[in-house]
Amino acid sequence: MKSRLFLMTAILLYIFYITGCEDKSKSKAVANKKLSVTTPPKNRSSFLIRDIDNRKTVVKFDEGLVYVKRVIQPIIIFYIFSANCAPCRGVLPYLSMLQRQERNSIFVIGLLTDSSMSDRDLREFMKRYDATFFISNSKDNDKIINKIVKEFSLPQNFPIPITAIYNRGERVIDIEGAAPYEMIKSIIDDIKKEER
Repeated sequence: MKSRLFLMTAILLYIFYITGCEDKSKSKAVANKKLSVTTPPKNRSSFLIRDIDNRKTVVKFDEGLVYVKRVIQPIIIFYIFSANCAPCRGVLPYLSMLQRQERNSIFVIGLLTDSSMSDRDLREFMKRYDATFFISNSKDNDKIINKIVKEFSLPQNFPIPITAIYNRGERVIDIEGAAPYEMIKSIIDDIKKEER
């Protein structure tokens, strides 16, 4: 029974991965940057993000570098998604599980493309889809998304979700569509092996 359930879950994730969603309502763009844990870049693009508990941080971009204030994990995952996208929602619990398992190595930041949700609605959404990582509900989400999309040379009407993985601020990979847990975990494991 468990193996059958696992097989069905794997097939659904694969379908989500190859289909993805498209957000054609807004023009967006994305970024390749370097995370400097110790010192932020000066006088460059800087954006304030906050979650539903009003925890705030600053994301700064500077010539191939990205800095996320108060984040000490070397691997940052920006997950660009829409609350209305079924494949996007399907990945949320897996990102939560991955962050719990790798809490010393990774930090996941969810960036809603439709950031006009109230904090109350977003809290209910997160509970419903087991999204326990930092999800930004900030007016600067679109600006950060535009930076990331531009770096990856994606079209204006790019498909969602996008999983953008950075190690020590350097862009490692962007995955278009709903990435299966195993794929993201394998990428994280490879990054950690290279660090040794």
